[in-house]
Amino acid sequence: PLTEESGRSFTADRLLAHYREDASCKHLKPYTDLIADSPVCPVIYDSAGTVLSLPPIINGRHSRIRLETRDVFIECTATDYAKANTVLDIVVATFSEYCAVPFRAEAVRVVYEEGAAGGARVDATPKLTYRTHAAALSEVRGIVGVDLAAEEVCRLCTKMQLGPARISEDGGSGEVT
Repeated sequence: PLTEESGRSFTADRLLAHYREDASCKHLKPYTDLIADSPVCPVIYDSAGTVLSLPPIINGRHSRIRLETRDVFIECTATDYAKANTVLDIVVATFSEYCAVPFRAEAVRVVYEEGAAGGARVDATPKLTYRTHAAALSEVRGIVGVDLAAEEVCRLCTKMQLGPARISEDGGSGEVT
């Protein structure tokens, strides 16, 4: 239904039943269990009330990206608030490089209903907060499996947009912001 152009409308219960029962939606059935018994479920809609997405089940045809698309809405849903915001910040920051005005993104208002983790509230995202992470270079080398010089680790972190990267004075650890 979210990908059809038939104009049919569904209640949430009927929509989940449709995704569980309709043979053309068999690829979506396993995901319906993620929200089937929840007292609340995520829904993303625009200012006109058109449902754009029912995460984690499906995105709608209404919001598909086409060649002529100029405005992109990036959303991230998860069961962990902090992780969702971290992922959203990374994806928005990465995509924003290609905006008409580079590195500019608009915030959106997120309405959490009663029953949502953390309770009813209104939030604005993306947060685009700075976080600093440090790691021992021996750990980085062990994970990557390559014996990289400290300067090369910094260069590669910057290439992955994990900069600025700095090496400690003793050369044993690195830090990215």
